[in-house]
This record gives sequence, structure tokens and C-alpha cells, in this order.
Amino acid sequence: MTATMTAAAPAPADTGIKDGTYLVGSEIAVGIYQSNGDRTTHCYAETKDKAGNPLKMEMGDAGESVIIRIMSGAYTFRSVDCVTWKKVG
Repeated sequence: MTATMTAAAPAPADTGIKDGTYLVGSEIAVGIYQSNGDRTTHCYAETKDKAGNPLKMEMGDAGESVIIRIMSGAYTFRSVDCVTWKKVG
């Protein structure tokens, strides 16, 4: 199975990670990330293993900040309508 990239390479640390799908380890680091909450729709974020099985899913309402932990066993991280993520841990 080959992951399909739907976003450009991660933005520099000072601008944050944008919505899209990233390979964990090579395109986004393991850690704890927080969305900025600057949106008018629901935010959805997930991590999946190499087989495509969901590991972690988080959702937030408009204006809410969402926190997700990307673990070392994750293969991909995907974010929809979350705008920008910042690594906080």
C-alpha cells in the first residue's frame, strides 16, 4: 500500500502545519499538536496505521481548538477543516 499525499510538504514551524495528509516520521513528527481554532466549521483529524486502520480521531466545533497526539505507531496524519496545527509537545 502506498500513501497518497494530498498536501504539500509541511510548512515551516513558524507558520504551522496546514490541512492535508502527511506521512508520520518523514513529513510530520510524532508529538502533540493543537489546532488554532480559527475556523467556522467542524475540525476533523485522524491518524491511521500502515494498513489504513484508524488509531486516533479528534473532532472540534467551530472556533474550538483541537488537540491530537500523533503516536509512533501512526503511519498517516490527516486534517480536514482544522486550518493550522502547531506542535505543542
